Amino acid sequence: PLCVSLSLYQQEEELERLEREFAIQSQITEAARRLASDPHVSSKKLKKQRKTSYLNALKKLQEIENGINEHRVRSGKKPTQRASLIIEGETTHMLRESLIRTTSRNKEEANIGSEDSSLSDALVLDDGMSVCLSLSLSLSNSLSPTLSLSNSLSNSNL
Repeated sequence: PLCVSLSLYQQEEELERLEREFAIQSQITEAARRLASDPHVSSKKLKKQRKTSYLNALKKLQEIENGINEHRVRSGKKPTQRASLIIEGETTHMLRESLIRTTSRNKEEANIGSEDSSLSDALVLDDGMSVCLSLSLSLSNSLSPTLSLSNSLSNSNL
């Protein structure tokens, strides 16, 4: 009985630590998102660095949530999907902003008022960095939706 309650206490303590880490990482992720979407940055290199930092922060947030969910499941609690919801919302927001900027830039370059824009335009960010996002809503081993992030540079930047 003493060993069991000590183990439960340690598990609860670890869960609380992960929850605090999640809260801090959420703030870091939000700050990285604001920096990545700053319209006043003109340096392509800096934009690329900020977007990479943002994507890394999102990935770390998901990893922390996976750890939280592992602990929650072991202790008989339901898993959460906070990071996944944040990631899904932020990704949608980031892609929408990128599409607007890309469409605007294409109109300016072509000097026409066409509303046509291809889907691939939505996935190419201002600095030419392509962001491939795959949000899997199926349950993973940790019972949390997972996010796969990958960056690739377009040939024009090489």
